[in-house]
Amino acid sequence: MQKTKFIPGGDIDIAACIYRIKRSGAVTLLTLRAEGMLLQAAYSSSTCSAPLEGLTVGAFIRLTGTVCEESRAPHGFEITLKDFNMLACPIEDAALPDPRKLCIMRLRSGITGAFCQYLRDNGFTETHSPYIRAASPNDAALFKLKYFDKDAVLSDSPRRSLERSAMISDRVFEISHAFCADKHNSPRHLAEYTRMDLEMNYINSAAEIMTVTEAVINKIMISLNSFYKNDLDMVSAKAAAPDRIFAITFYDAMDILKRPRSRPDLDPTDERKLSEYAKKVYGSDFLYITQLPAVKRPPYEASSDANAALSDGFVLLYRGIEIASGGRHICAGMPSHGGVGIGLERMLMQLASLDNIRDAALFVRDMHNI
Repeated sequence: MQKTKFIPGGDIDIAACIYRIKRSGAVTLLTLRAEGMLLQAAYSSSTCSAPLEGLTVGAFIRLTGTVCEESRAPHGFEITLKDFNMLACPIEDAALPDPRKLCIMRLRSGITGAFCQYLRDNGFTETHSPYIRAASPNDAALFKLKYFDKDAVLSDSPRRSLERSAMISDRVFEISHAFCADKHNSPRHLAEYTRMDLEMNYINSAAEIMTVTEAVINKIMISLNSFYKNDLDMVSAKAAAPDRIFAITFYDAMDILKRPRSRPDLDPTDERKLSEYAKKVYGSDFLYITQLPAVKRPPYEASSDANAALSDGFVLLYRGIEIASGGRHICAGMPSHGGVGIGLERMLMQLASLDNIRDAALFVRDMHNI
């Protein structure tokens, strides 16, 4: 469908949903959602033939109007309403739409679109893993269900299927849903979340996966700034593309935090303090932590060549929280390979400085919502 051209001085005829109504004297300002954007329209009884009474937030209308330059309005223009008619009224007692939700939805689309585009352009093939798999003894934290007469679980990772796909095409990626039955009630956890994963063969170390991940992050940030600037502004988000993502080892991280090297993992406070360190020392919102203790890493992750007690894996911190984890993997019958999984909601939460990951999800699934 061809998009409307909003040319100052020109007339338009479009359908829209009302997001906000602000009455101020003789002029009423309407925030409209139309053609994937938030627009501003001005209603006055002297210029519009339709009555304002009965117009409510959440209503769908068909409108005609004239486009006028207005620097204070989104996109630099405002629509002076001439006429409108009601297409649908909001359901009584329905939750009013949140203007920020459209921006979050579009930013999600921008992130996943850039992720896919970069990988397609660099020889990766998209695949689609099943969400249900056979149960195993180590599935305590997964949702269990019956699949016909067999025990099954909702998958928490597409890694197994990605490896099988990599046997067919050496570089693969996918965007999928993942499920975790841990009874988390924190602002950084969901029971159902979105993963962006890639897997590639013939690597020598996790550093090669980190290089690809860095390129993907740069592509995402540059794309958001180029095509989603208004959405970023609406949620007060800043998409800073890192010139380089610096890396420190887990032991170096413990020294920076003044914690014993015997600690097996990072906690949320550690992640926040290390991100503050990265911002102060490197001027970056991102930081890799490498060579983590193998005891807390997945069993399929390879050990570091320098120390068998450490893994050849990494986590990526972004503004105080882990948003990605990856490394070099081991699987019988495959060459040296590896991959990374990036949490979409966590990335978006930090990008938009949201207080709760639930605000980064369109349909929240947690302990209290299904």
